[in-house]
Amino acid sequence: MPDSVWWLLGLLSVSAVGTWWLVLMERRRPSSYSRRQAARHLAGWRALPTSVQAACDDEALDAAEAEETAAAFLRTLYRP
Repeated sequence: MPDSVWWLLGLLSVSAVGTWWLVLMERRRPSSYSRRQAARHLAGWRALPTSVQAACDDEALDAAEAEETAAAFLRTLYRP
């Protein structure tokens, strides 16, 4: 067999082992949220009293509004 075939077979085997390794690591420690984690977080949120939920929502909305206001102000300063 020519040398290029051996190189190709070696490359394919290394990529197969690497793919297997990455899938194994992703299953052990997912890089994104799993459904179980999201369900736990949502259950914790539902367990909070309604007044606390409303306060957290208001705080998040106030922070977003403050960021929008600051961004709009900066846009007016640096307009050519």
